Amino acid sequence: RLDLELTATEGDHSRVQSASATLSGVASAADMATGERSAAAQVTSAFGQDGNKFTALFRLLGIVPAEAQTLTVDITFSNGDTQRIASDLTKAMRGFNDSTTPVTLTGNLLLPVEAGTTGATITDWNEAECGNGHAD
Repeated sequence: RLDLELTATEGDHSRVQSASATLSGVASAADMATGERSAAAQVTSAFGQDGNKFTALFRLLGIVPAEAQTLTVDITFSNGDTQRIASDLTKAMRGFNDSTTPVTLTGNLLLPVEAGTTGATITDWNEAECGNGHAD
């Protein structure tokens, strides 16, 4: 399982109407005897929001190591504006297949300060359990 926890550290989080996440480069099937993962697929999850915290979870069979793990976050604001943020999580998820322990990745969500402006980003990805996994 992969848990994502984003903290809005900039901008007005109360303007967020909804947010969803799509993760690519994940396995759609796994051979339990050999541990081999299938060709890459993508999965989608909705973010829940509690104040300035946004959380989503993915139940994954694993990642496809030969593929990039890319997270795409789509945010819809109360005025109808939308923002798309893409993050490369390949480095942070490289050991995902090595354990059955859930992985939690945290990051800072920087939202536009004013309505009608663009530039939402996610920074400072970290693996919460051990604190040493970083995504660029």
